[in-house]
Parts: sequence; C-alpha cells; structure tokens
Amino acid sequence: MDIVKIIRLLFRHYKIITASTIFMGVLVFLFTINFPKKFESTASIYTGIGSGYTLESTLQNRIDYNVTRSSFDNLLNIIKSRETLSEVGLRLIALHLSLNHADPAVISAEHYETFLGYLPTYIKELGTGSPEEIYEKLSLIANSDPYLIAQINYDIPYYSIKALSEIKVSRVMNSDIVALNYKNDDPGICQHTLSILIDVCIRNYKKINEGQTNAVVAFFEEQLKMAQQDLAASEERLLNFNKAYNLVNYNEQTNVIISQRENLLNELYKEQQNVQAAEAAIKNIEIQLEQNTQSSLRNSSI
Repeated sequence: MDIVKIIRLLFRHYKIITASTIFMGVLVFLFTINFPKKFESTASIYTGIGSGYTLESTLQNRIDYNVTRSSFDNLLNIIKSRETLSEVGLRLIALHLSLNHADPAVISAEHYETFLGYLPTYIKELGTGSPEEIYEKLSLIANSDPYLIAQINYDIPYYSIKALSEIKVSRVMNSDIVALNYKNDDPGICQHTLSILIDVCIRNYKKINEGQTNAVVAFFEEQLKMAQQDLAASEERLLNFNKAYNLVNYNEQTNVIISQRENLLNELYKEQQNVQAAEAAIKNIEIQLEQNTQSSLRNSSI
C-alpha cells in the first residue's frame, strides 16, 4: 500500500478517527480528573567520606573501600532512621504552625486549612515565635501528647514516619554524593521536607563524629594530665635536692662554678708560665756566674 492509498483511507474514515480520538481523550480526562497532582523535589549532599581531607590524609594514603562503604551505610541509616524522620515531621509541624496564613512556597491554602482544621487549641497556643522556638516547645510534649503522637506515628500525610519513609535516599554511583528524592501533592511541603531532612541529618551526623572526636580528645587530655603530674613530681624532687644541698639555683650556680674553675685554670697557667720563666732566668744567671768564676780563676792563676 503506497502513501496515496493511505491518505485516501484516512480521508475516507476521518470522522471515525476524529470521533474515537475525542472519545478516548474524554475517557482519560474523566478517569484522571480526581488523581492528585504529584510534585517532585530532589537534593544532593556532598559527604566527603571517600575523598574528603582528614588529619591523616596524605598523598600516599590508599582508599579503604570497606571503611568507605561502611561509612555510607551508616549515613544512609541515619537519614532513614526513625529518630531522624520523627524529628523532621515535628519540625515540619512547627514550620506550618509558625505561619499566620497559607504560603504557597511553604504549604498550599487547601492543605493549610486542613492542617488548621485538625489542630487542637492548646497546640495553636504554642505557635508563637520562630519555627525553632516552636519546635523546642513541641519536643517537650511530643512523647506524651496524643495529637503529636498520632501525627508522627500514624499514617498521616506529610508529617508521619510512614509518609516521610517515601523519601528515596541513595548514593550516586561510587561518588561522595548522596541523592534525595521526594514526591507528594504539595510543592512547598515537598521542598521544605527535604531541606529540613538535610539539616537534621547533618546535625545528627555531626553529633556522632563529635562523639568519636571527644573520645580521642579525652584520651589525650588524660595523657596530658598524667604528664603534668609527672612533671610536677620531678620539679618537687628537684626542689628537695636543691634544699638538701643548699642550692639556690642549680643552673646559675653551675654556670658560676664553671666560670670560676676556668678563671682558676687561667691563673694557674699564668703562674706556671711565670715559674718557668723565673727558672729559665735563674739558670741563665747560674751559667753566667759559672763562666765569670772560671774567668776569675784563670786570671788568678796567671
């Protein structure tokens, strides 16, 4: 069948083709009209685990892939942990509670009204101040308040651990980058959820590293304390020695003694030279006297 026949066939049945296309379009619209829209946010974190500089880094160091893999597993587990996700959910509640009105960049008007509709009065009264201040207030009652327990532990959109568990976390190939991906039906919540998660993750990861560093610092502080004690004991022994031998200042007295000894040696050397010179002079005089005596004897003999 050539192109001309195909065109003729299309023109002959164009009404059927057009009607079926419109019909399928209407069916797709009717079936998908109630589907919630999905928005996606992505983020990445540079960890520096594999190639980052440390105190032990040198050009000759070789990468330990087992240690690197273990460090990445630890980081991913921290991000996915129940503690991290519950803190993210509570901070998201605090963020929404701090708003005076719906902000599309944070939460849509529809979802904000739904949020306020289920919000107890005593929780609303805590919604004064910055998101951080509100979070501190909520964290004090998070383990005992029924509303907050339900928001975090039950299947509640946006705030619950189950909802936040949908965040995908993965390492980008063999790089030092961790990729985060999150989808929901509110673009503001989607974006701020990842932002809060990154902040919480970095803070928790720092706490772990600081805990390890503190252990090392504590070891060296203990060694320093022992060295100071040994030094103090040595100084005490030196002080007792000086007192026992009437040494006011060992270093200065030693220098004085050495200087006096050198002066005495110089004086002794000079005296020895003077003695040798005197002995030589006496010997010359004796020789001259002997010669004079012999001359006198010869003259007397003559």
